[in-house]
Amino acid sequence: MGFKRNSFVDFLKGLAISAVILLHAFEWPEPLLGFLQLAVPVFILLMAYNFSQSWQAKPFLKRYLFRRAKRLLPVFLAVWFFVLFVALIFKIPFRLGGQQLIGFFVLPGAGNYFIPLVFEFVLGAPLLF
Repeated sequence: MGFKRNSFVDFLKGLAISAVILLHAFEWPEPLLGFLQLAVPVFILLMAYNFSQSWQAKPFLKRYLFRRAKRLLPVFLAVWFFVLFVALIFKIPFRLGGQQLIGFFVLPGAGNYFIPLVFEFVLGAPLLF
């Protein structure tokens, strides 16, 4: 039995991603702002659901970690180096240190918590089973 994608979950993840983009693109009145701020927790819950479905279909730790690293690390490293490049070009003060080893970007920002959260979930979730 293999993992079959759930189109509705993918649709909800797309809505959550769109909400995060809208949240950062515009200023919102308080009631709508609170609603949009739920996008990240909803995305994490949907990611957990997808993980559980995938893990139940094929519970192989080595294969799981290799496939996730193959998908996530190139994108993360490309964005990380792009942000560093932009900081160097525009002479924006940046930080390098231990935080970067757990996924933080070199420039400070409100969304910096999300990347380490995803990595910790992706790498730590199999340990729960």
